[in-house]
Amino acid sequence: MKENILKRHKFNLKNGDVVTSSLKCYASDNLLEKYSKDIKLEIGKDEFLKGFDNLLINHLKKFGLKKDFYILVKPNGANLEDDSLQNQSLKFEFSNFKVESKDKQPEEAKKTCKNEEKLKELTEKIAKLEQNLAMEQYKNITEQMTFKNKVKELEASLSEKLQSALEEKTKHLESQFEDSKKFVLQKFLDALMDPFNNFVMATNAGKNSDNEIVKNYCYGFDIVKKQFIDALEKNSANIIDPELNSKFDANW
Repeated sequence: MKENILKRHKFNLKNGDVVTSSLKCYASDNLLEKYSKDIKLEIGKDEFLKGFDNLLINHLKKFGLKKDFYILVKPNGANLEDDSLQNQSLKFEFSNFKVESKDKQPEEAKKTCKNEEKLKELTEKIAKLEQNLAMEQYKNITEQMTFKNKVKELEASLSEKLQSALEEKTKHLESQFEDSKKFVLQKFLDALMDPFNNFVMATNAGKNSDNEIVKNYCYGFDIVKKQFIDALEKNSANIIDPELNSKFDANW
């Protein structure tokens, strides 16, 4: 049988490694059907025969790993579970022998690991983007609130200035109105003074008349005179009625 050597150096098979192979077992050149089959074993569990895993470990440690090989066992040369095999020369032929080391990840596991790493990386990127988005939204909200506060401050300032300007303008208009009213009233009073003085002098003269009818009329006109004086005083026009030969008062 031609052997295809996979590795020329010694191979350390470890507990937990999984081996697969097509196996044929001979006892004194007779094929044992019971032990001739395709196997898949996890080393360390003795799933095939008790003591078989150690037999396989020792052989690979001594001769190295090959695709096809055989192991010869002398009578009582191995501590195998089946007593019927103890006193016979045994030959175990392995073909298409493969080892899946527990330290070596299968391709699917590698792909899964890579996918998990990519998923983790994408998750971190998404989390970072979400954080940046949240910060940007917070910044926008803060800017909007700042803008609204500034608008409110400007509105309050403008309202205050407008109110102040309106009050000042109102006072100015009221002052102008009062000045205009005084000016108009002054012209009216100036025009009224001569007729009023003539009326007063006429009634005073009538009181000294010898005609009783005239006197009575003049005394009646005192009521009208009083109404004139009241109307003038209501419009800030005070009547100056100095006594004869009295001293002039400049404060009037």
